[in-house]
Amino acid sequence: MTLSAEAQQHGNTYLATAAHVVEGCNYSEWENVSVIYQGITYSGRVWWGGYQHRHDIASIVTTAPIPAARLGIDRAPVLGDAAIAIGTPGGISGTVTQGQVAGVNRDALNLTTQSGPGASGGPVFNNRGELIGLVVAGNGSLTVAQALPTFCNTLYAGGSQVCSAWPGV
Repeated sequence: MTLSAEAQQHGNTYLATAAHVVEGCNYSEWENVSVIYQGITYSGRVWWGGYQHRHDIASIVTTAPIPAARLGIDRAPVLGDAAIAIGTPGGISGTVTQGQVAGVNRDALNLTTQSGPGASGGPVFNNRGELIGLVVAGNGSLTVAQALPTFCNTLYAGGSQVCSAWPGV
């Protein structure tokens, strides 16, 4: 991915999150935020790129040296696949819950992983350690995640071959 000149000013790491996590930021411009990684605070800016309200997706460009996740682009999850969600429900950082994929479409995954307030914006991985979604809602026992093709294409405004739709979905 080629970063815009604006993005390069603020770092070279893109983080995906749920837009409602940073909802106080202005959707039409860059907005300053702080990113905490391993106890250290880094500067960041919310980037709305191809933001669409219906997808609840935003990106943060930061100087934090966060490693990239491997993307689960080769195969769409199927019912019963393992799903691992990471978040901070109720302020408890580093919470990991495991469940199964209970529904799949191009835009969303329904998961049996437990999540609650504070888990939004966290990653969802398959059992191969590949990123397959982004938590956007939960009711304590079920989770809704934006599916990888949807949030990835939204963040890479205009789409990307790397983020094409899962085969068969």
